[in-house]
Amino acid sequence: MNKIKIVSALFLFSIIHLFTYGQENVKLKRANKFFENYAYAEAINLYEELASQKIEYKLVCEKLANSYRFINNTEKAAFWYAEYVKFGDYNYNDAFYYSMALRSNKKTKEADEWMENFRKLNAKDSRGLTFASKEEIMKEIHNKKNNFRITNLHFNTKGIEFAPFTTSSGELFLVAEDENQLYVKREFEWNKTAFLDVYKFSKINDTTFEKKAKLKGKINTKFHDGPITMSPNNPDIMFFTRNNYLHKKTLSKEGVLKLRIYSATKNKKGKWKNIDQLHLGPDDYSYGHPALSKDGSKLFFTSDMPGSIGGTDIWMIVKENNKWGKPINLGPDVNTEGNEMFPYVSSNGDLFFASNGHVGLGGLDIFYAPFNNNSYRHIYNLGEGINSPKDDFSFIVNDDYTKCYFTSNREGGKGDDDIYFAQILSTFKLKYLDLTIRNIETGELVKNAVITLVQNGKSFTYTTNNDGKIAAIIEPKTEIKINATAENLSNEDDLIHSDTTYNQIKHTLYLAPKDVFYLHAKIKEKRTGNDIENVNIIIREAKKTMSFVTDVNGEIYFKLPNHKIGDSLSLKLRIEKAGYLGKELKYAKKINQSGVYSINEFLDIDLYKIEKGLELGSALKINPIYFDFNKDNIRPDAALELDKIVTILKKHPEIYIELGSHTDCRGSEEFNEDLSYRRAESSRNYIIERGIEEKRIYGKGYGESKLVNHCKCDLKDENKYPETLHQKNRRTEFVIVKILKD
Repeated sequence: MNKIKIVSALFLFSIIHLFTYGQENVKLKRANKFFENYAYAEAINLYEELASQKIEYKLVCEKLANSYRFINNTEKAAFWYAEYVKFGDYNYNDAFYYSMALRSNKKTKEADEWMENFRKLNAKDSRGLTFASKEEIMKEIHNKKNNFRITNLHFNTKGIEFAPFTTSSGELFLVAEDENQLYVKREFEWNKTAFLDVYKFSKINDTTFEKKAKLKGKINTKFHDGPITMSPNNPDIMFFTRNNYLHKKTLSKEGVLKLRIYSATKNKKGKWKNIDQLHLGPDDYSYGHPALSKDGSKLFFTSDMPGSIGGTDIWMIVKENNKWGKPINLGPDVNTEGNEMFPYVSSNGDLFFASNGHVGLGGLDIFYAPFNNNSYRHIYNLGEGINSPKDDFSFIVNDDYTKCYFTSNREGGKGDDDIYFAQILSTFKLKYLDLTIRNIETGELVKNAVITLVQNGKSFTYTTNNDGKIAAIIEPKTEIKINATAENLSNEDDLIHSDTTYNQIKHTLYLAPKDVFYLHAKIKEKRTGNDIENVNIIIREAKKTMSFVTDVNGEIYFKLPNHKIGDSLSLKLRIEKAGYLGKELKYAKKINQSGVYSINEFLDIDLYKIEKGLELGSALKINPIYFDFNKDNIRPDAALELDKIVTILKKHPEIYIELGSHTDCRGSEEFNEDLSYRRAESSRNYIIERGIEEKRIYGKGYGESKLVNHCKCDLKDENKYPETLHQKNRRTEFVIVKILKD
C-alpha cells in the first residue's frame, strides 16, 4: 500500500514538473518572440519572471542585458551584463556594451577594465584602437567642460522631446510623443512609449517658445514621424523620417516596420503635401535622420544598409542634374563598429553627429567633423558639458558657432529625452592651415614633401601637392608642431599657434639643400600676435656685422656663409623699429645638421608697441622696485632696475610715464598713502638726477589701494601673512601715460 502511494506521489510530481516546465518553456518562447519583434518592454516582463526562477538563467541574463540596452535603461543593462559575464564565455560585443553601460553610470574604472577586455578580444576593432589613446582624448574632453552655458527648455515634459530644428524665420521643429494618446492609446512596442509626431513652435527668444502645434498636412501618421530637415535656401521642401508607411504599412522580411526618408512640399496655406519616399537602398534596412546641406545639394542620413561598418553608419547622397546619386558611406574616420547617427550639417559644411563608437563619456556623445578637402577626416568630441555619461544627440548650431540646441536624457532633466539650449562660451570652431613648402635656395615650390602635424597629442600626415601646399584642419588656441621632409632637402621642424582671430592661417616653411645653413627670425607684436614688417635686425658675429629688415610676414632668412657641421654660432642681436621697444639679445647654437635654424625657438624676439597703458616693467622684464618695510630709500637692487628705466627713457624721448608706488596693507590708510607718495618721489628723483626731464615723469602714491594678492589686513591681524607676500605689494610700476608725436 505504501509503495503504491509512493509511486503515485512520484507520478503526480512528474506530471506537475512537466506541466510547470512546459509552461516556462512556453513563456521563454513568448519572450524570445517579443525580443525578435523588438517588443522589448513585453519581453522584459517575461524574462524577469524567468530570471527570478533561474530558468535558462544564462540566456535570460543575456536577453535582459540587451533588452535594457535597447530601451536605454543603462543601470539595469549593467546589472544583467554583470550577471551574464559571470558565465565566462561572453564575446567582444558583450564586453563593449557592458563597458558602455558602466560608463553611463559613472563607473569609470570598471568601464575602462571592460573596454580593455573588449580590446583584447577584438584587437582590430577601431573602438579598441582608439581606446589605446583614451587618456589624452579624455583629458581634452574634460578640458572643454566650461565651454557651454546650458538651459533646459521650458516646454520639455515627462515624456520625449528631441531632434530640434530651427529656421531663419524663427520656427522650432521638434519630435515629441503624440498628444492624442490621451484619447487613442497608441504605444510603441519597443519600450511602451507613445508614437512620435512632428511639432512646431514660434520663437520668442533663444530659450522661450510659444504656440506649439502639430504640422499641418500629411507629415504625421499613426506611426513614428520625424526628425525633419530643410535647406535654408528652400524652406518649402522638407525631408523627414517615418516608419515605412505611405499608403499602407510595409513590413520587412522579419516583420518589422523599418524607417524610411520621405520628402514633402508646403503649399500656400502652409500645409505639407506631396509625400514621396526616397529609395536609398535595399528594402529590409532602415534609413532615417536626414540632414541637408545649406544649398540642398547633399543629403546626409543614418542607415544600417549593407556596406555599413557598424550597427548604423552615416551616409550621404549628392544631387546632380536634379537627381540624387548613389549613397556614399562617409568612411572609417566618421563611422565605427558602433552606432553613428543624427547627422547635422552646418552652414559652412561641417558635420556634427552622435556616436557610441568614438571615445566619449558614455552612451551617445556629440562629435564634430570639419569639412576640408571634400572630406571629413578629423573627428572631435565636443566635450564635457554638451556631452554627459548619458545619451547626447541631435545637435544643431548657428552660423557663427555661438549658440546651439541639442537633445539629452542626462540626469536632472524633466523627462526621458529633453531639448537643451547652450550658449557657446569658448569657440570649438576649427581653423584652416594653408601651408606652403619652398626650397630656400631657389624659392621653388616643393611637391611630395611629407608633412606631419602634431596638436593636442594627435598626429596627422600629409603630402604636398604640385603647388607645394597642404590644407589642414587645426584646433583653436593650440600649439601645432610641424615637421617637413623632402628628398635631397633638410628635415625641418617649426611651431605655430592658432590663437588668432583669422579662420585661415597661411604659413610658409623653407627647406634647405644638404650642407646649406640658414638662420631664421620672425617678429610679432607682443600683444596682438600680428607680424611686424620693416623691423631692423642687426647681427654681430665676432667682428662681422650684418643688417636685415623683416618682410611683410615679419621674417628674415639669411645664409650662414663659411659654416660647416660642428661649428658653434655665437651671435649678438639688436632688434629695433620706431614706435616699438627694442631688444638686445644673445644667441648661441651648435650647428649639428644642414637646414634652417630658428632664433624664435630659443629667444623671445617679439616686440611691444609703445602705447598708452603699457607697463614698462613687465614689458621689458624689469624686476619690480621693492622697498624695505616702512622705508622710502632706494635699495641697491632697486637702483639697478631704475637704471634700466633711465636707459629706456633716453632711447625713447617721446615717452612720458607715471611712476606709481604701492605699499602693503600694514598700517593705516593715511600712513600708507603718505609712505607710497614718498617712495614715488624718491624713485622719481633718482631718475631725474640721471638726466631725464622732470615733466616726463609723474609720481603717484597709491598706498594699499591696489594690492596684487589677497593680503588684506587691519590693525588686529596685520602680521597674519608671510613677509614674502607683503613684499610683492611694496612695489613701483612704470606705466606709459603720454606719447609725443613727431
